[in-house]
Amino acid sequence: MLFLLLEAVALTLIISNLPYHKSVFFNSLQGVNGFVYAKVEKSTKYLFLKRMNDSLLLENARLRAELYTTFKKVKSDSLYTDSVKHLTYFLKPAYVVNNTIDKRNNYLTLDIGQEKGVNTRMGVISDKGIAGVIKHVSANYALAISVLSYDFRVNARIVENGEIGSVSWDGRYPDRLVLKDIPSHIDVQVGQKIVVGPYSNFFPENTPIGHVESYELVSGGSFYKIYLHLNVNIKNLRMVYVVEKINILEQSELEGLEK
Repeated sequence: MLFLLLEAVALTLIISNLPYHKSVFFNSLQGVNGFVYAKVEKSTKYLFLKRMNDSLLLENARLRAELYTTFKKVKSDSLYTDSVKHLTYFLKPAYVVNNTIDKRNNYLTLDIGQEKGVNTRMGVISDKGIAGVIKHVSANYALAISVLSYDFRVNARIVENGEIGSVSWDGRYPDRLVLKDIPSHIDVQVGQKIVVGPYSNFFPENTPIGHVESYELVSGGSFYKIYLHLNVNIKNLRMVYVVEKINILEQSELEGLEK
């Protein structure tokens, strides 16, 4: 201990009285401090990563809700004009905690439920397009049938020609859906974009679905069977938005009067 104490005194005297040694010492100390600070900053960012990500999801949900409600698309993919000043859709961010792709009816388990206002009249989308529809809800979780389900149907439209049909899954591939009810006289081309049509109760109109991958004539040549490449990679889906159509209950009750 005495040796170490004398060694420290000697080093202090050298550093204090010799400019070169003083410069080397402080440069080395600065490098060590920089390394330590960088590691601390990296650890701090990692610890707060989920909180930051949740905050970004909430902001994205708000912006997407405004896009679907306050603004209406006109004539181009980028031009929007102010329309009705009331909320039609409300988006809630959620994480996918489990999913399947190998069953007849596949599902997504989300980490939000009744306590966050989720119910069975809501759709599920990602930043790339539609993903599913809420089927069951508990206090803290929601179970949605994914687009990869025999029970899933959605009204759809071909962007390039405006033709409306119905999209479903044929149970074959996890990245492909089928568009039906498109007459054979319609001009269908590979690469055409498919979006949600005007008659969906779960998704905002124009929400992306996929694009035409191939097609064939069926039903005696009167209609096409169009195969779509799905925009969303269901297998790797992690973050989604639950879509609430604010006036869907009123609409359903009114339409139910005719049944």
